[in-house]
This record gives sequence, structure tokens and C-alpha cells, in this order.
Amino acid sequence: MEECEKWIKYSKVRDANYENGLISSHNSKWCTEFKKKDKYKEMLEEAIKELKEELYKLEPPSFKELKLKN
Repeated sequence: MEECEKWIKYSKVRDANYENGLISSHNSKWCTEFKKKDKYKEMLEEAIKELKEELYKLEPPSFKELKLKN
């Protein structure tokens, strides 16, 4: 989640730039969407929100499972 927070931080100061190259040639629709003001940041925040919701649904590991890893 720390890495995701970094992505959000960077998205506030840098726009996504997918105008050329592999991503553009395979996902032109996304590239067009990301050109819109703050769209990349908004979509990233929404995806991370969804990720958090799914992660919180998972059962935490038991003490026994944690102990086995160490």
C-alpha cells in the first residue's frame, strides 16, 4: 500500500504520458482518457480504493501461520 500511495503522490505532480510506443499502439482508448485533466489520478485513486476494499476482505493470517513463516 505504501507503493500505491507513492503512485498517487506522483500522479498529482506528473501526468501519465502514453502518447507513443507500445502502450499507445495497444491501448489507444486509455491513452486518450489519460490525456484528460486529472483523469489518470482519478482512475488511479479509484483502482487503489478497489484494491484496498478487496484486501480488507481477506482473512488475516493466524498466529500459527505467522510463526511458520519466521
